[in-house]
Amino acid sequence: SLPFPAAWCPSPRVRYGKASPPRYPYRTWDTVTFSCNPGYTLRGPRSSTCGAGSRWDPPPPECRKGECPSRASSAG
Repeated sequence: SLPFPAAWCPSPRVRYGKASPPRYPYRTWDTVTFSCNPGYTLRGPRSSTCGAGSRWDPPPPECRKGECPSRASSAG
């Protein structure tokens, strides 16, 4: 038998970042918010929801080093 019910998701992995709130396992419809370590920029969705098939929707983002979030935010 499985240690968890079918309606759960593994912890989303974000290299150089984290998902909040930390929990294990996540249940269907749980939503997490992603953030990156200092010096890294989030590329992709800021949040994701545990959906059918134990999949995060949308898929977790990437944290990339030394990229600016957007040109619009860098004034002068």
